[in-house]
Amino acid sequence: MEQLVVLKVGGSVLERLHPAFFAQCFEAWRSGTKVVIVHGGGPAISELMEKQGKKPTFVKGRRVTDDETLSLVQMALAGQVNKQLVTRLIKQHVAAIGISGVDLELLKAEQVEPELGYVGRVTDVNVDALDQVLSQGWVPVIASLGVDESGQVYNINADEAAADIAIALGADQLVLLSDVDGICVDGRVLEKVSPPSIERYIQTGVITGGMIPKVRSALQSLYKGISVIRIVNGVHADAFKQGAGTCIVNEEVIEHGVVSNVPPS
Repeated sequence: MEQLVVLKVGGSVLERLHPAFFAQCFEAWRSGTKVVIVHGGGPAISELMEKQGKKPTFVKGRRVTDDETLSLVQMALAGQVNKQLVTRLIKQHVAAIGISGVDLELLKAEQVEPELGYVGRVTDVNVDALDQVLSQGWVPVIASLGVDESGQVYNINADEAAADIAIALGADQLVLLSDVDGICVDGRVLEKVSPPSIERYIQTGVITGGMIPKVRSALQSLYKGISVIRIVNGVHADAFKQGAGTCIVNEEVIEHGVVSNVPPS
């Protein structure tokens, strides 16, 4: 049966993705698996902001995005980061096409809350357009931007964008690649973690920063039918290996410990 996998590549790991990631993307694509890649680019955005003398500000793991910051976000995501990823995939002979959520109105969006500025949440995914891209045998590489009915562009958390795309497409698997091995307890990566434990970790301040939208997006995907959701380390060669990282499951699992903070994407 044909499989569809959504891969989210976090900004924290973009520059250090293991070469095996691109080789494994090629193998999956060549074998007939439909692959969708969604990416952030937090470090690249922050670097551009600092060059312009702007200090990045975050609220609850989200980047506050004013007019000037939004322009820099678009430059970093839809330009620099997107084309770097596409180029590396093409070198591996993957038929990759770089787009953003603005193109073809792939991601319709609305403002999250005024204090964050032009930070949006996905309200609709243009499934027909994505299906057409995938039917051509292409691998869409999507920058996490969205647009509303008036044409206003929004910065969207890449974990949330990937989750919404996975849900809309009915993906078989959602893989969140970051620079941590997964969710750790006493120095050991949990093989599985449950929704009740995740909520408890958030409430007690164990899960913080950019990890909050990551795990909340994973939970929403789980509740809406995505059966396999993994958080894995893209720096390692075995990121695609079955069982790598932490699998979020809709069942009770006993865990105790801490979760590493993940920089916002």
